[in-house]
Amino acid sequence: DVPVLYLYRPDLPEKHYLAAWLAQHGNAAVIDEPALFSSRLETVLKDLWRQPRKPAIRADGAMQAARHLLVR
Repeated sequence: DVPVLYLYRPDLPEKHYLAAWLAQHGNAAVIDEPALFSSRLETVLKDLWRQPRKPAIRADGAMQAARHLLVR
C-alpha cells in the first residue's frame, strides 16, 4: 500500500477517471505545480501520510478480464 501524490494536469483527458479511482481505492492527494515547488509540499505530504490506510488492492486484473470474456 503506497500513498500516491499526483500532479494535477488539466490537459490529461483521463484525469477525472484516475482521480476517482484513486479516491475510491487508494490513499492519494493531488497537488498543483506551484505548490509542488513550494513549502506547501510538506503539508500536502503530511496530510497524505496521515490518511487512514485503505485495504490493499488485489492484483487480479487478468482474472477479472478472463471472467468478463467468459460471461460474454
